[in-house]
Amino acid sequence: MTATPHDALFKFAFSNRETAAGELATVLPSAIVQRLDLARLTVCPGSFVDQELAQRHSDLLYSVPTMSGTETLVYVLFEDQSSVDTRMPFRLLSYVVRIWEKHLRDHPAAATLPPVIPVVLHHGATGARWAGATRLSELLDGTPDLLQALAPYLPDFAFVLDDLGEHGDDVLRLRAMTALGRAALWALKSSRQPGRVLEQLPAWASVLHEVLAAPRGMEALAAVLRYILLVADVGPRELATALERQLGPKGTEAFVTGAQILQQEALE
Repeated sequence: MTATPHDALFKFAFSNRETAAGELATVLPSAIVQRLDLARLTVCPGSFVDQELAQRHSDLLYSVPTMSGTETLVYVLFEDQSSVDTRMPFRLLSYVVRIWEKHLRDHPAAATLPPVIPVVLHHGATGARWAGATRLSELLDGTPDLLQALAPYLPDFAFVLDDLGEHGDDVLRLRAMTALGRAALWALKSSRQPGRVLEQLPAWASVLHEVLAAPRGMEALAAVLRYILLVADVGPRELATALERQLGPKGTEAFVTGAQILQQEALE
């Protein structure tokens, strides 16, 4: 199945070790972060998303060593859709079980399972905030006294939620993560809100300059611009003019590179 624009940008940005480590250091509880060696994070191959949901869900699985010498898995699911998935905790449970099943296939002699930390990166198409359950027990039907009595026999877990609709642009610009990560979050959040990209571009120009200055910066900025060209309600000429005004010739070059990638993809 062809990758969606959202999937392509999410995978491009967050397959980068430094970008992923910055995101996790920001959203995970500090008690967890201090026990993980995020500098040695690695990306695990494969996807665990249901085929019928691949158009609105993307995922990445990371293996992260702990300070005590064991391994923890962090599963990040990116959700981009107009409405909240009200069954998200149940869906995550099925994905976590698939991760454990793969682990047991790869390690048939294993007597234990690695912890899996589920994280949801959410962007509602209209910028709306998350309004669904974040814990599996919230989906269970029963009176409080019944559920309390059944609690030892029922699975339950919460997931870490990074809701882009909850954060202002100033907060995202100041995140302690790579410039590519911040630029990707901005593009994912703003491109489907009419008029937002051109309106916000001057405020984000310094971050885009940082993207260009990093190794493989031209490729990274072109990936962000490719996404904007595909998703945002902005004409190519308007975007090219705004980029040249804010970033100079390098902004124009990145725009041309992103446009050429789109042309090549169309031909293929």
